[in-house]
Amino acid sequence: MRSLRFFVGIMFIITALTPIISIHHSPDNTDVDNEINPFGEPILKDDLRKDIKHAVGQPCPALQNDGGSPGDAGNATTNTAKDLGANPTISFTGCADTADVEDWYEFTMDQDYNVEATMTNYANDYDLYLVFEDNGSYYIADSSEFGDPTESVSSVGSTIESTPNTYWIVVLPYNQGGGSSIGDYDLAIWTNYTESCLDWANPQNDANTGQDAPQNWTESPTNMGNNVTATYTGCMDVTDGGDVFAFDVPANHTIAVSLSMESGVDFDLRLHQPNGSVIDSSGSFDDADEFVTSQDSSFENQPGTYYLNITHYAGNGNYTFDVWTNYSVPVPNLAVDDVTFEPTANPGDIVSVNITVINDGTLDLSDAFMVEAILSVDNGNTWVDHNIGNTTWSSGLPINATQVVTVSGAVPTNIVQGEYNVIVVLDSDEMVTEKNEADNVGLGGIMTIGTAVNACATPQDDAASGADIGETVATSFDLGQDPELEQRGCIDSSDGADMYKITISANQPLEVTLVTAPISGADFDLRLLLPNGTVIDSSLSVGDDFVTLEGSDYEFTAGDYYVNVTYWGGFGNGNPGGTYRLLVGEPDQTTYVPPFACSADGDLGLGEDAPASGISLAGNPSISGTGCLSNSDTEDVYTFETDEYLNTEIHFNSSVDQPFTATLTSAAGDLIASVDNQSYGLLFESMNNMAFEGQENSFTLTIASNGGEGNYDLEISEVSAALPDLAPESLSCPTTETYTDEEITLQWEINNLRGPGYDQSFVFIIELVNSDNETVNTMYSSDVAGNNPSISDATTYNSSSVSSYFAFFNVPTETTSGDYRCKLIIDTTNEISEENESNNIHFSEPFYIQNEEELYANDVDRDGYNSTDTGDGKVDDCPSNPGSSTVDRYGCPDLDSDGVSNDNDIRPNDPTQWYDTDGDGFGDNPNGTDGDQCPDVAGDRFGDNGVGCPILDIDNDGVLNENDLCPETPVGVIVDSTGCEIIDEPEDNDTDSGNLTEPNEPIDPVDETDAGDTTGSGDDSTESTDESESEAGLFGMSYTMVGIIGGIIVILLATLIFVRGRSSKSDAFAMQEKAYADAGYAAVAGMGAVDASITPEQLAYEQQLIAAGYPADYARAYADQHFRPWLKQ
Repeated sequence: MRSLRFFVGIMFIITALTPIISIHHSPDNTDVDNEINPFGEPILKDDLRKDIKHAVGQPCPALQNDGGSPGDAGNATTNTAKDLGANPTISFTGCADTADVEDWYEFTMDQDYNVEATMTNYANDYDLYLVFEDNGSYYIADSSEFGDPTESVSSVGSTIESTPNTYWIVVLPYNQGGGSSIGDYDLAIWTNYTESCLDWANPQNDANTGQDAPQNWTESPTNMGNNVTATYTGCMDVTDGGDVFAFDVPANHTIAVSLSMESGVDFDLRLHQPNGSVIDSSGSFDDADEFVTSQDSSFENQPGTYYLNITHYAGNGNYTFDVWTNYSVPVPNLAVDDVTFEPTANPGDIVSVNITVINDGTLDLSDAFMVEAILSVDNGNTWVDHNIGNTTWSSGLPINATQVVTVSGAVPTNIVQGEYNVIVVLDSDEMVTEKNEADNVGLGGIMTIGTAVNACATPQDDAASGADIGETVATSFDLGQDPELEQRGCIDSSDGADMYKITISANQPLEVTLVTAPISGADFDLRLLLPNGTVIDSSLSVGDDFVTLEGSDYEFTAGDYYVNVTYWGGFGNGNPGGTYRLLVGEPDQTTYVPPFACSADGDLGLGEDAPASGISLAGNPSISGTGCLSNSDTEDVYTFETDEYLNTEIHFNSSVDQPFTATLTSAAGDLIASVDNQSYGLLFESMNNMAFEGQENSFTLTIASNGGEGNYDLEISEVSAALPDLAPESLSCPTTETYTDEEITLQWEINNLRGPGYDQSFVFIIELVNSDNETVNTMYSSDVAGNNPSISDATTYNSSSVSSYFAFFNVPTETTSGDYRCKLIIDTTNEISEENESNNIHFSEPFYIQNEEELYANDVDRDGYNSTDTGDGKVDDCPSNPGSSTVDRYGCPDLDSDGVSNDNDIRPNDPTQWYDTDGDGFGDNPNGTDGDQCPDVAGDRFGDNGVGCPILDIDNDGVLNENDLCPETPVGVIVDSTGCEIIDEPEDNDTDSGNLTEPNEPIDPVDETDAGDTTGSGDDSTESTDESESEAGLFGMSYTMVGIIGGIIVILLATLIFVRGRSSKSDAFAMQEKAYADAGYAAVAGMGAVDASITPEQLAYEQQLIAAGYPADYARAYADQHFRPWLKQ
């Protein structure tokens, strides 16, 4: 808590001292940068107060009497300023010195009051300030620093004019009293009430509107009428910042306004549109008159509403303004709005200058006008300049419309090469009456023609003399008598003058024009002299110079005269020299043929001649320039090299009348290319020349004059390496029929045929496309495979492989049948910029894809038999189960391939048997397995006539079945001729021992449990035996029956296990097993007990007999004869 109290206390102290710190800070020696207050006035800082000036005086006494009261006037920030009260008018004496560097006097001022202060009678240099405070900072409202010996400040005209507040008058000795700016000063202060507009008229009556005019143009100012010419008065003060009035101006009229005001006030004037766009403004200082008008503006003669805006700057007072609305005759006016052209050209070139012409007059232009383009060394347009050409525009030009007019022409071949101003002249033939003829000439900037020369060559060739012309009368060059010609020479800082002699006959004029060298900064002068050196005429202008005898004492006087061309080097003698033109009279400029001279810059600007031994341009040069051949320099030779991957391009040009040749040879001296004046232009380019493209080479270029003399242009350019050119070398896809879901192999090789790849990588894909060239599937993508190849620098110009690989592709199941191709697409994401993008796609040979779903659409089980009739009458009877049967049904399973389906095949696993017509279990094919020798009659394996034939005496009683009335007679029974049993008459020993069956009574069925029991069921002995067996049995059953049941269970279990274990066996085995199981069941059904001596084959045989209609006991008895013959023994 103590710390918190201490901290709060420190904060209160800092807060109290902050104003002091803001005013008093350490001065520095830099210039004062005053901050700006919200009113735009500079802030008065301590640096300003302490930046005081030197004078002489006496130090202040120990007890001062500043402001007429004891004590020193301190400052506002320490609350020690002398208080002068409210609205003071007072005079007093104060003092300042090196120990007292500022005096502040504080006072308050009421509304509509202003203050004025004057300081006099001080030594050396004092400064005076009027200061106000805003948000803790002090700002200067007015200052006086250079009025010595009197300094005065006033609130009038400042931001605080007539504004109530607390203010300070601040006195500062210059340089903080140093330099004797110390001692007493007198200060007089006047605070007076300033009358305002309301003091003179309440309410105001600006322009007789009965009110104060609106201050802002957005406040719907009063419209003073249409086509007004009148005088108005009004008033403004510091509280009335502006007065705005509206005037309607009809078409083809202008409005002009003049504003005058009372002395001591400063009002400004603006003319603008209703949207605030200023048309004209006037802001003269102090109380000078203001004037605005729409004349000569883009609104001249334009109808509409115009706003007159009178704004307050300083003072309170009345004003008067006069308005004139005048008729203005509509007239067009042509002016140059813009000029464009190519900045460089050569002598003889066709150049085009585009001139944008505007009609800024007050009438649409319908007349045609001419436009000219001129090349001038200076900014003037005279006869010595070069006219490029002219054109005429005949399509009219509406008010404020623009039109681009193009002037094309040839640059004169004899022009002095250098920098020229492009001058455009409109309507030079004065065919259009215009509002202002003075704006028909426009400057378009600099066009550089050829190569400017800023110094003289060695040797010189002044006036085609082959030498430098002398500088004196004695060494002058004689131009002859009464000449009219053009000569050219050169002067510079080393050759300051050239003197020419001209002989004039009586009554002949002499006029000489000098055109300075066309290079920026050049300045030559011209003088006309008598032989004794007396100057007759001189011209020292920066532009063209002109001298003449006309108007002199020597006009039309015969004699020798001298023309002196001199170089002016400027301050420091740094101006350039160059070639000048000297024209005597007005000769035809087009006839001048300049003498040939090679440039001092040397061949190609190298500063030297390219000798016959050769000058090296180093490796991979990019250079262009002018070379020169003459009678003394008949051959120029250049040598250079190109690095690997880089290329070169050479252009050679000269005038077609020059017999020059350019020849390029290899390092071995072999000719590579050449041109002459019938084929100037492109000499050689290594790009697209596979013998040189991208190869390291050394070249020699020879330029031969062949007797010619003149300049040639040579350009050797370094050409970047060719771009890569990715192309497929090979693409392998299937060549034979392919099926869906089949895996195929793709192989490819991609080469780079051209420039380096700098290890850039790219993506390629292989697509499967159909016969319509539609993409069906993406077979391979290097991006997906994460195997994007890259192009190294090594794989260039030699068709080296970039990517050679293979991949596998599974033909999708849904692919439709048809012809397909593989499509290799290189750089699918356009990562590589290539020389040739057209070879990035390659197709393989077509191949056929068979869709298996389509192939077997009508053969679901794919066994070759259609599910629906397709016209051959063969319909698959087992459409979901493949098979090869053709006899009984089509397309059903046929295990033994005998043509009969398994379901209808008696032996499905035996190709030798298929049908069993008589159903006796033996196949109809007599030559097959168990072939039925009697296929149409059910029989037995042991049939009398063979397998499958019937047994003629089934009960083996010696009576054929067809005659046997009792075909089921038990074995061993004696029968008669009808096959029935012969019954012997029993002895009548015991009439009660049994009952004999009457011959005509039906025989009861044989006991199903005992096949060998042939007695009647009513026999007592049988019943006794049955009862005995029952009593000896289990659960009321005989042991025999129990055994039979148990055996059946065992057989059923064994059969189940056997069937389950052989479920994958053939249908033939299944049928055989079924027969054995059925045989076991037959035993249960009445075939008697099954014992170990009864084989499965016997049981099966018995089942067949039962199936044929034989009783079970007969089947057993008959089977026993064959399978268990021992039972008869």
